Amino acid sequence: MDPRSIGDAATGLAWQAGGARIVGHKVGLTSAVMRRQLGVDQPDYGHLLDGMAYMDGAPIDAARFLQPRVEPEIAFALKRPPAGPGVTAATAAAAVDFVLPALEIIDSRIADWKITLADTIADNASSGGFVLGNRPTPLAVSSRSQATPPTGKQPAAATSTRPAARNARGSVRP
Repeated sequence: MDPRSIGDAATGLAWQAGGARIVGHKVGLTSAVMRRQLGVDQPDYGHLLDGMAYMDGAPIDAARFLQPRVEPEIAFALKRPPAGPGVTAATAAAAVDFVLPALEIIDSRIADWKITLADTIADNASSGGFVLGNRPTPLAVSSRSQATPPTGKQPAAATSTRPAARNARGSVRP
């Protein structure tokens, strides 16, 4: 069984056992710098379950996690799935309803984050939790079909997967 199948099967078992449901998806390790740091050669993906969601501003019990790290992200809410194959940047951007600021709590069950691509995929892309901001913002699309936030500038958080906080103790707060 390949790592993606193991990760998908584990997530499926989590739903069935606890009544959880998938509420979103994530793509991880999109930064070449982060992939080099972890010794991984390609991005991964995972599922976001309803039990991983935390309210903006609410305390989060760090004891629930093993090796938590927090990463700033941009969440994309889709109005419809992009139709494939052959999805372009323009068709993907057209599928976006709005974007939200987000914090992702990554967590690894692999000791000291000594992961391989197979490990992170089997570990649901190191998904631990997430917090969505509460200000939906339309995605602006330029004439060159490149999506940019309404400010016209691409924030560093949109492309960074560098942990903002490491080894959190006590309550993790946005």
